[in-house]
Amino acid sequence: MIEEINIYYVILILLGVCGFLVSHYIQRKKSSGEKMLCNIIKGCDRVTDSEYSRFLGIPLELLGMVYYGLVVLSYIIFSLFPESSGVQLTFWVLGITSGAFLFSVYLTFIQVVVLKDWCQWCLVSAVISLLIFVVAFLSIPSGIQTFLVEVEASTLVALGFALAIGVGGSTITNIMFFKFLKDFKISAEEFDVLKVLTQVTLVALLVVIIATTTLYFTDVQMIDSVTLLITINFVMVVAVVELILNFWIGPNLVDISFDKKHKQLPSNLSRVRRLAFALGAISLVSWFALLVFNTLRDINFDLYVVISAYSFFVICAVIISQLIDQSFSQKSH
Repeated sequence: MIEEINIYYVILILLGVCGFLVSHYIQRKKSSGEKMLCNIIKGCDRVTDSEYSRFLGIPLELLGMVYYGLVVLSYIIFSLFPESSGVQLTFWVLGITSGAFLFSVYLTFIQVVVLKDWCQWCLVSAVISLLIFVVAFLSIPSGIQTFLVEVEASTLVALGFALAIGVGGSTITNIMFFKFLKDFKISAEEFDVLKVLTQVTLVALLVVIIATTTLYFTDVQMIDSVTLLITINFVMVVAVVELILNFWIGPNLVDISFDKKHKQLPSNLSRVRRLAFALGAISLVSWFALLVFNTLRDINFDLYVVISAYSFFVICAVIISQLIDQSFSQKSH
């Protein structure tokens, strides 16, 4: 068993080195201003120089170098000092690995849907993240199921922290939306602030997805439960709303307000702003629903009662958001 585990560790170290070299190559080319070798799929420079090439203000290639370096360092330590690969340390390493995999899926989504350009080096990095994710779980000595049961307490702590960050981030984002959109427009600087807040909320959402999946797979009977179904619905609503706000609403508000090629129509500004307020309200209610529902997770809920209550609060929140928008509109005139 030890030899098999060591083989997994060696594979993970090699994958981490490969990922680090890919990230370092992108960083070196961007720093020098040189064109990247992109002979398989065209569009590398357009992707790596796009507005989505930073996350929380940090270049993605630097985040990649830090992540892959952490993978290499962690599994070198695990190989040299097997006693160091305890449950808690392994939990955090696997948590970061899972987050990196989901984040690579998110970045690939941006290439396909938003940018409509491909970067072969970014795709190589995404494949490496996938392989690290798979091999890391295969390397668990006690087996995946046993390990998930052992880290249940830590998972609950991570889930609670992520939900708090998500609720806080969504609340602050809505407040900033109300503040920025009083004048029926949003500047590029204001959009950058909202983007950072949305990215913080996205990190919280990734942790919620990982933690929720971990908790429910510790008990096979929970896989088909109503609790899991409701949680998945809430997470999907939050994910869709955050994507729309980040990739469509925000950029459209900037374009409509400040793009000289765009005809300035008050009706366009008002329509997009109302939609922004409504989606922000839905996001906020959904985050609070996730927080309350997971706090009371041991209670057996009726699916129709939960969905009805959730729908009622969403409708109320949307109505209130439109009343606030109307109030701002009247004051502006």
